Amino acid sequence: MDEDTYAKYAKPVIEFLRDEYGARSLPTLETVFTQLEGFERFLRQFSTRRGRRTGRLGYLQDLIPAVFRSAFDGVTCVWHDRIAQALRAGDAVVSFNYDALIDSSVTRWARGIWSGGGGYGFNVDKGAGTWTAPSTPGPFPKEYLRLLKPHGSLHWSNVREGDELLDLRADAYAQRAAKTNVIPPTWDKTVLSKWPWKPVWEEASRYLQRVRCLVVIGYSVPPTDLMSQALIKSSLSDADLRLLVVVNPDADARGRVIDLARAAIKPKTRVIELGALHDFALLLDETPEERRRRGEQLGVVGEELGSAVPDDDATAAPLDESASGV
Repeated sequence: MDEDTYAKYAKPVIEFLRDEYGARSLPTLETVFTQLEGFERFLRQFSTRRGRRTGRLGYLQDLIPAVFRSAFDGVTCVWHDRIAQALRAGDAVVSFNYDALIDSSVTRWARGIWSGGGGYGFNVDKGAGTWTAPSTPGPFPKEYLRLLKPHGSLHWSNVREGDELLDLRADAYAQRAAKTNVIPPTWDKTVLSKWPWKPVWEEASRYLQRVRCLVVIGYSVPPTDLMSQALIKSSLSDADLRLLVVVNPDADARGRVIDLARAAIKPKTRVIELGALHDFALLLDETPEERRRRGEQLGVVGEELGSAVPDDDATAAPLDESASGV
């Protein structure tokens, strides 16, 4: 984060946190959002004396895109790309993250099965083409990939609840307050009854109800996110999981996810716990691109082996046999 951005967006929040909570007991982001939202709601409802917390929620909403821009602008993730390449028509990704890393990955790699116009679970007015993967030859798939974001995304913009339309910004991390396009990490989720949140949550629930293979990556089950916990637990209550994969470096967080899915875990369910995204990527099938690169590497190795064999060596194996044995 550059100095100007820090001074404008980060410094006021940091000074407030230091004054409010002290330097030794900094709270989680969920706690700060919940307390500030409750404070401002109290002021609106009871018209009491306004205190020094007034307006701080807006500072946090301005800080979110600034932080994400510093961390993710222009960044691609090889592991997100790896997951995107492994996705198939009919799969669904449910992401609670504000960033657009997985969106960018499926746009590059989920060819023929990902469309920004309908894949998010609602209608998009402008910008869908920027977030749509290239088409592929052959018949159209019966089902497309779904990318459902129950907490919203920073590249959603110009949300028109009455028209049930929004735009997708090409610049996912442009500086604009994170308000109508994301749901803050607070206890209060009454906004879920409105568009676009209601159709997104409903579709996420439908997919979870019939899921057979569930992969949960990085979700820590934060205590303030009761609605997300309810979404997972209630939707899985009648599911019949064949495979549950939980990826998280925090063993306690992995345990909390397994507890949420407990009703769907049967004696035949295979449960795999992994500590890193890299470990999960190794379990995925090799993609066509990876097979192509491996073939090229084998070809290079074969050429090197062939050049190392003297011309008069009658026992040398043919080049293709050397390559196939590597």
